[in-house]
Amino acid sequence: MLNAESNVKVLRGFRKAHQLTKPLRQKLKVEVSLDLLISIALREAGIDAAPRVVRELRERLIDGYAETRKVYPDSLKFLVGLKSLGYRRVVLSNSPSHSMVIRVLEKTGLRREVDVVVTSAQLGLRKPHPLTYLNALRRADIDRAICVGDNIEADVAGALSVGISAIHVFRGGVKLKLGVNSLEEVLRLLTFLDDSKL
Repeated sequence: MLNAESNVKVLRGFRKAHQLTKPLRQKLKVEVSLDLLISIALREAGIDAAPRVVRELRERLIDGYAETRKVYPDSLKFLVGLKSLGYRRVVLSNSPSHSMVIRVLEKTGLRREVDVVVTSAQLGLRKPHPLTYLNALRRADIDRAICVGDNIEADVAGALSVGISAIHVFRGGVKLKLGVNSLEEVLRLLTFLDDSKL
């Protein structure tokens, strides 16, 4: 499909596609689909963006992305612990492709421990847009939630803006005073809250 020279051109095209769509994603919180990014990249590279070419490149990108993703060591234990406490486990992710998130969860062994996956690709909107959280609640068939995440704007501020409790897990960058350092700490906190109901 693509040779070494065209691969370099497509990579440059992706950089251009990301620059062109950055205001949509960052300012308006609108998700740009992976297929659209691929089409822009191919056109920028001077390559015909035929549906077959877009499809093949999409699969290669998703596979490559999934192969490079790592999870934090406490992730699996956290998800299992949430289940034992009776929580529904919902992943709400900003991603230009729903399939990409599913593939990463499968590749990392976390998919079986997640009840519902909601992505910005499905919704057309990115966190912290308020509708992303409200849609996640609806799709998970729940009316209350606790958002646990490492991004202050997307995970914490966005959830709080619609009345969802949030816990910041510090993974680098800015740390909130009330944040925690690991998912293990979140699990201990939730276990304590669960025990205090007795």
